[in-house]
Amino acid sequence: MSHGFKRAVSPINAIFRSAGFALITLLMSGVGAGCHESGADQAISAQQNVRNPVAKDELVSTLKSRDFDRSISVLNRVKAMQYQGELIPVIVDLWSGRDIKERGLDPDFVSHPRIRIEIADVLIQAANNGQKTVPINELGDFVRKAIKGGDFEVEVQAVRMLGELNDKEDLETLVHIAEGEEDRLFQAATVALSYDCWTTQDLADQIRDHLKVSNHREYFTRVWKDTRVTRAAICPRGG
Repeated sequence: MSHGFKRAVSPINAIFRSAGFALITLLMSGVGAGCHESGADQAISAQQNVRNPVAKDELVSTLKSRDFDRSISVLNRVKAMQYQGELIPVIVDLWSGRDIKERGLDPDFVSHPRIRIEIADVLIQAANNGQKTVPINELGDFVRKAIKGGDFEVEVQAVRMLGELNDKEDLETLVHIAEGEEDRLFQAATVALSYDCWTTQDLADQIRDHLKVSNHREYFTRVWKDTRVTRAAICPRGG
């Protein structure tokens, strides 16, 4: 049974979530390995995603290329879009495996964990924006299994996505990961906790005080502060 805290849904909150995705891009580059771009470069990239919407034909043609980098890039642009309406039925089909061959797509590529986690990410965001056709319970089960799926890149993204699921029962998992010492998993858990409406100020203070790595404490404090406006907009009680 899901114990999700119902997020506020409105056109304004959809804008906050698309902007929030751009902020996540910046926050996830803030600690440890993999931080090759400057903050300015990351900001420019995130802004370009917001301003460069994806058409249905572009999405399908990019997936046909079977190019992981291009496909993940185009799905990231979908996440940054404020309106995803015409794309959601296509993405639901991609998730369910419907009409894959009819669209000229490779089923093995579409079902690859690194593509599937991106598709799940788009759909969870759509559900948070009020889409009723999204199989949210199925997506949640997939994300929780992906945390231990053996592909580290997928695991990192799955941890971050737990915050989007906004289920109280995931808090213990996120706190445990946040208190670990692996940089990128810590980042993902921190961002997830900062966007999860069940994370109270008291819990955030407790997590910060229990962190063993000094730059983790600094990062957690900054992320919690930087996400306060979005958290207040999407959480009915303000986070």
